[in-house]
Amino acid sequence: FPVTILVFYDTKQQQLTLMGKIVGLAEKKQLTLKTEALRWLVPQHKIISDRRMEISRFKGKEITDQVTTLKAEIQLDQKIILIQDNLEFKSLKPPLQLAGKALEWRYQDRIVTSSQPLQILDYQNKITVTGNQGKVDLNQNMAWLTGGTQSQSEQNQSQLFADQLTWNMKAYRDWE
Repeated sequence: FPVTILVFYDTKQQQLTLMGKIVGLAEKKQLTLKTEALRWLVPQHKIISDRRMEISRFKGKEITDQVTTLKAEIQLDQKIILIQDNLEFKSLKPPLQLAGKALEWRYQDRIVTSSQPLQILDYQNKITVTGNQGKVDLNQNMAWLTGGTQSQSEQNQSQLFADQLTWNMKAYRDWE
């Protein structure tokens, strides 16, 4: 199949626009992205897309995290991806799915934060945790949520309501 990619470079703005079936690799093949349109703002070290984008983070050859979103801004120099609009964030270790209107993902450190409502689903243990804002450290298996937090466990048929919640996922897994 022939693949056509349109490339436009604005020398004055130092902006590269790509359109077509785009597959990108970054950070020594630690990150891949797939989309059909993006703009690379070269002086600002940013990649912006307002089209469906799939992003995968790798450790070696193994995928650790996957994101699908309709709008993303990748800040290459800070190793941050701002994700918004119809997003799906899935971590394989720990087995979590994150949902919210907007997330900031520090992909190298595997830290996700949101200043807006955040939902965390442990899809193996069927635990759902929500809060008005939160932070998840995927490497440390920790989550901190504030404001109207709620936790539900389908297996234990339990609920917890609190203003602040700290969830140590590793301790839960060790306890099982």
